[in-house]
Amino acid sequence: VCWFDAERGEWRNRTAYTDKESSIELGRRLEREAARRAEGLTDPMDAHRRRPIDQHLPDFIAKVNAGQRDARYAQQLENRIRRIIDGTKVERLHELDPVHVERFLSELRVTRKPSSKKAEPGSAGRAVSGITRNEYMGSVKAFTKWAVEARRIEVDPLASLKRTERKALTTAHPRRALRTDEVAQLLDAAERRPLVELLTIR
Repeated sequence: VCWFDAERGEWRNRTAYTDKESSIELGRRLEREAARRAEGLTDPMDAHRRRPIDQHLPDFIAKVNAGQRDARYAQQLENRIRRIIDGTKVERLHELDPVHVERFLSELRVTRKPSSKKAEPGSAGRAVSGITRNEYMGSVKAFTKWAVEARRIEVDPLASLKRTERKALTTAHPRRALRTDEVAQLLDAAERRPLVELLTIR
């Protein structure tokens, strides 16, 4: 497309699309934006809207780290948000949709790695607990709230996304007091652990 840049006062060329109508619309948009810049009517959020969402996330994590938060907390926060971004396949901040995010979290499953007893969210296995789902939701909502405060977007796209009330959640692993025999086993294991560590060759 060939379009007139009013800001520079010259005609410019840009590679467009194979579709003619889309190419014409691109040229019109470029001319409108240049005209607004020439008149001093630029919107500082325009550049942020076009940036991939992956470029905003490091800035958010840097802000979290600046608050002297635990490094593991920041890493966990980033991992949750990235999993939601990848799962919903969004490319821009404003494309985050509460319905799609909620559907993704409802379909999120817990899997266990063969070499680990720790369960990790994945695409197979049993559904994550309501508490875990709330943690994921809280992480991504903190991200979009920061984006509004940092003037990356005008409106929080996930403002309507609500976490499940705690009283309505079903605890996956209810806490209970240890039985007497379990206390004895715990103390015995703690007493033997130093010797086991000493004799173990890794």
